[in-house]
Amino acid sequence: MSSQLSVAVCPGHELAYPAALQRLAGMGAIPVVCFECGCGAIHLVVVSPEGAEVVASGGGYLRARFELLDWVRSTLTAEGGAFRHYMVPDSDRSLLDGFLALLAARMPGT
Repeated sequence: MSSQLSVAVCPGHELAYPAALQRLAGMGAIPVVCFECGCGAIHLVVVSPEGAEVVASGGGYLRARFELLDWVRSTLTAEGGAFRHYMVPDSDRSLLDGFLALLAARMPGT
């Protein structure tokens, strides 16, 4: 496995992330990345043992709501440098799903 993996976040843009995040997910953790793309869009990316997927995209509202969560912030240092991510508390997917449902219900313009 390469030390860096990537996921397409929007047309022409990718998020490169350390393979170690995928290994953490394989041990039951749920790593989450809130990422600002080069085009200005904000993406919420969840890493699983199978890879990574964009679970929400939007603007500053997405980042602001996400940063209100008190989920554990962590930095992983790998070959590509330091990479900041968050961990879903107690690896409880229902907490992530609840946040996404709340986000969808309150997203401006919906």
